Amino acid sequence: MSATPVYDSLRAQPRTFVDGIVAGNLTQADAYRQAYPNARNQRSITTNAARLSAMERVQAAIQERRDARASQADVTAETLLREVLAIARGDAHPNVKLRAYDQAAKLIGAYVERRETLTVNVDTKLLDDFTLDEMLAFREQRRLKLIEGESHAIESGEETGTATDPEGAREGSGEG
Repeated sequence: MSATPVYDSLRAQPRTFVDGIVAGNLTQADAYRQAYPNARNQRSITTNAARLSAMERVQAAIQERRDARASQADVTAETLLREVLAIARGDAHPNVKLRAYDQAAKLIGAYVERRETLTVNVDTKLLDDFTLDEMLAFREQRRLKLIEGESHAIESGEETGTATDPEGAREGSGEG
Protein backbone atom coordinates (compact mmCIF):
# COMPACT_ATOMS: atom_id res chain seq x y z
CA MET A 1 0.00 0.00 0.00
CA SER A 2 1.30 3.43 -0.95
CA ALA A 3 2.16 6.05 1.64
CA THR A 4 0.40 8.64 -0.52
CA PRO A 5 -2.89 7.10 -1.74
CA VAL A 6 -4.67 10.42 -2.43
CA TYR A 7 -1.71 11.79 -4.37
CA ASP A 8 -1.39 8.54 -6.31
CA SER A 9 -5.09 8.66 -7.25
CA LEU A 10 -4.69 12.04 -8.97
CA ARG A 11 -4.09 12.34 -12.69
CA ALA A 12 -0.69 13.44 -13.95
CA GLN A 13 -1.45 17.16 -14.27
CA PRO A 14 -2.89 17.67 -10.78
CA ARG A 15 0.05 15.63 -9.41
CA THR A 16 2.47 17.98 -11.17
CA PHE A 17 0.57 20.93 -9.65
CA VAL A 18 0.81 19.36 -6.16
CA ASP A 19 4.54 18.72 -6.62
CA GLY A 20 5.09 22.37 -7.54
CA ILE A 21 3.21 23.57 -4.46
CA VAL A 22 4.90 21.11 -2.09
CA ALA A 23 8.35 22.00 -3.38
CA GLY A 24 7.64 25.44 -1.96
CA ASN A 25 9.23 27.40 -4.74
CA LEU A 26 6.19 27.97 -6.98
CA THR A 27 3.08 30.08 -6.65
CA GLN A 28 -0.25 28.45 -7.41
CA ALA A 29 -0.26 30.08 -10.84
CA ASP A 30 3.30 28.94 -11.57
CA ALA A 31 2.49 25.40 -10.45
CA TYR A 32 -0.58 25.46 -12.68
CA ARG A 33 1.51 26.66 -15.66
CA GLN A 34 3.96 23.82 -15.02
CA ALA A 35 1.15 21.27 -14.87
CA TYR A 36 -0.78 22.72 -17.82
CA PRO A 37 1.87 24.16 -20.18
CA ASN A 38 -0.67 24.95 -22.91
CA ALA A 39 -2.58 27.36 -20.67
CA ARG A 40 -1.92 30.91 -21.86
CA ASN A 41 -4.58 33.28 -20.50
CA GLN A 42 -3.31 34.76 -17.21
CA ARG A 43 -6.79 35.29 -15.75
CA SER A 44 -7.75 31.69 -16.52
CA ILE A 45 -4.47 30.42 -15.09
CA THR A 46 -4.98 32.32 -11.85
CA THR A 47 -8.64 31.30 -11.55
CA ASN A 48 -8.04 27.65 -12.39
CA ALA A 49 -5.02 27.45 -10.09
CA ALA A 50 -7.14 28.74 -7.20
CA ARG A 51 -9.94 26.30 -8.04
CA LEU A 52 -7.54 23.37 -8.29
CA SER A 53 -5.86 24.33 -5.04
CA ALA A 54 -9.23 24.56 -3.28
CA MET A 55 -10.27 21.02 -4.24
CA GLU A 56 -10.38 18.72 -1.21
CA ARG A 57 -8.49 15.93 -2.94
CA VAL A 58 -5.74 18.32 -4.02
CA GLN A 59 -5.49 19.80 -0.52
CA ALA A 60 -5.32 16.29 0.92
CA ALA A 61 -2.63 15.32 -1.61
CA ILE A 62 -0.60 18.43 -0.74
CA GLN A 63 -0.76 17.59 2.96
CA GLU A 64 0.01 13.96 2.24
CA ARG A 65 3.12 14.87 0.24
CA ARG A 66 4.28 17.38 2.86
CA ASP A 67 3.88 14.78 5.59
CA ALA A 68 5.79 12.23 3.48
CA ARG A 69 8.64 14.70 2.91
CA ALA A 70 8.76 15.59 6.60
CA SER A 71 8.87 11.95 7.66
CA GLN A 72 11.69 11.28 5.20
CA ALA A 73 13.64 14.16 6.67
CA ASP A 74 12.59 13.15 10.20
CA VAL A 75 11.40 16.70 10.75
CA THR A 76 7.94 17.63 11.93
CA ALA A 77 6.43 20.88 13.10
CA GLU A 78 6.53 19.45 16.62
CA THR A 79 10.26 18.65 16.50
CA LEU A 80 11.00 22.06 15.01
CA LEU A 81 8.98 23.73 17.73
CA ARG A 82 10.79 21.77 20.45
CA GLU A 83 14.20 22.70 19.04
CA VAL A 84 13.30 26.36 18.63
CA LEU A 85 11.94 26.53 22.18
CA ALA A 86 15.09 24.85 23.50
CA ILE A 87 17.12 27.64 21.90
CA ALA A 88 14.75 30.30 23.24
CA ARG A 89 14.95 28.93 26.77
CA GLY A 90 18.68 28.20 26.66
CA ASP A 91 21.74 30.33 27.34
CA ALA A 92 21.82 31.96 23.91
CA HIS A 93 22.35 35.66 23.27
CA PRO A 94 19.15 37.68 23.95
CA ASN A 95 18.77 38.51 20.25
CA VAL A 96 18.98 34.83 19.35
CA LYS A 97 16.41 33.99 22.03
CA LEU A 98 14.07 36.69 20.75
CA ARG A 99 14.39 35.36 17.21
CA ALA A 100 13.70 31.83 18.45
CA TYR A 101 10.51 32.94 20.24
CA ASP A 102 9.50 34.75 17.07
CA GLN A 103 9.98 31.54 15.06
CA ALA A 104 8.07 29.52 17.67
CA ALA A 105 5.14 31.94 17.41
CA LYS A 106 5.14 31.53 13.63
CA LEU A 107 5.24 27.74 13.92
CA ILE A 108 2.15 27.62 16.11
CA GLY A 109 0.34 30.19 13.98
CA ALA A 110 0.23 32.87 16.66
CA TYR A 111 2.15 35.34 14.54
CA VAL A 112 1.84 36.19 10.88
CA GLU A 113 4.53 38.33 9.34
CA ARG A 114 3.25 41.15 7.18
CA ARG A 115 5.38 43.49 5.18
CA GLU A 116 4.52 46.72 3.48
CA THR A 117 6.77 48.29 0.90
CA LEU A 118 6.73 52.00 0.32
CA THR A 119 8.63 53.40 -2.61
CA VAL A 120 9.51 57.08 -2.59
CA ASN A 121 11.36 58.83 -5.38
CA VAL A 122 13.51 61.64 -4.03
CA ASP A 123 15.59 64.13 -5.96
CA THR A 124 18.93 64.11 -4.10
CA LYS A 125 19.92 67.47 -5.56
CA LEU A 126 16.91 68.98 -3.84
CA LEU A 127 17.83 67.38 -0.51
CA ASP A 128 21.33 68.83 -0.66
CA ASP A 129 19.83 72.32 -0.48
CA PHE A 130 18.26 71.70 2.96
CA THR A 131 19.89 71.66 6.36
CA LEU A 132 19.16 68.91 8.86
CA ASP A 133 17.00 71.28 10.93
CA GLU A 134 14.94 72.19 7.87
CA MET A 135 14.43 68.52 7.03
CA LEU A 136 13.35 67.75 10.59
CA ALA A 137 10.95 70.70 10.55
CA PHE A 138 9.49 69.49 7.26
CA ARG A 139 9.04 65.98 8.68
CA GLU A 140 7.28 67.39 11.75
CA GLN A 141 4.96 69.49 9.56
CA ARG A 142 4.16 66.43 7.47
CA ARG A 143 3.46 64.37 10.59
CA LEU A 144 1.11 67.04 11.94
CA LYS A 145 -0.74 67.23 8.61
CA LEU A 146 -1.20 63.46 8.63
CA ILE A 147 -2.51 63.54 12.20
CA GLU A 148 -4.80 66.44 11.33
CA GLY A 149 -6.06 64.57 8.27
CA GLU A 150 -6.77 61.46 10.31
CA SER A 151 -8.66 63.40 12.97
CA HIS A 152 -10.62 65.22 10.25
CA ALA A 153 -11.51 61.89 8.64
CA ILE A 154 -12.71 60.51 11.97
CA GLU A 155 -14.72 63.66 12.79
CA SER A 156 -16.41 63.69 9.38
CA GLY A 157 -17.16 59.97 9.58
CA GLU A 158 -15.00 59.06 6.56
CA GLU A 159 -13.19 56.33 8.44
CA THR A 160 -16.40 54.56 9.41
CA GLY A 161 -18.14 55.25 6.12
CA THR A 162 -20.89 57.41 7.66
CA ALA A 163 -19.99 60.70 5.99
CA THR A 164 -22.36 61.93 3.34
CA ASP A 165 -20.91 63.44 0.21
CA PRO A 166 -23.59 63.92 -2.43
CA GLU A 167 -21.11 64.63 -5.21
CA GLY A 168 -18.84 61.73 -4.25
CA ALA A 169 -21.84 59.44 -3.92
CA ARG A 170 -22.97 60.29 -7.44
CA GLU A 171 -19.50 59.66 -8.85
CA GLY A 172 -19.11 56.32 -7.04
CA SER A 173 -22.59 55.03 -7.86
CA GLY A 174 -22.18 55.32 -11.59
CA GLU A 175 -25.11 57.77 -11.85
CA GLY A 176 -24.88 61.29 -13.19
